Amino acid sequence: MDQMGKTTALGSVLDKVFCDRNWQYRLAINKVFLVWEEVVGEEIAAVAVPEIVKGDTLWVSVPDSMRMQQLHLKKMTLLAKINQRLREESKQLAGACKIPVIEDIRFKIGETERINSRQKSEVIENNAYVDPQREAEFDLLTRAVKDDELRDRIKRLWRGQEKRYIDRG
Repeated sequence: MDQMGKTTALGSVLDKVFCDRNWQYRLAINKVFLVWEEVVGEEIAAVAVPEIVKGDTLWVSVPDSMRMQQLHLKKMTLLAKINQRLREESKQLAGACKIPVIEDIRFKIGETERINSRQKSEVIENNAYVDPQREAEFDLLTRAVKDDELRDRIKRLWRGQEKRYIDRG
């Protein structure tokens, strides 16, 4: 109920919670991992793998300093393409509070082995890191999200965050 004693739809309450906790924004900005290969192209995706978004910076692993230099020269073009796609993707998220923007890309030399999105989904779905009770509580929080695909993506994002949290120990 609102201050006037009127009943409020649960969906609008959840939208407000998602906005207040910045979940919609984090979900939207992390879509960069799902669209990376399509946005940057197969050639770049073969040698550059996005690892993490910290704040508004995307960290990308490359195999060597030569590739790092090449990609650094293309950074502004990559940023423009990524942000354009994130704007398009965020329009599909109901209740998005803030349009996601990657302000910077940082390249680092590291592991660049790619796995496709189906494999990523299987890794997240099959991991043994998530406490079943916490997962049940999360399911209760998100069951009011009407869009099945959105709810599934939110859960996959949450499971990935749970795994990272536990891995950091």
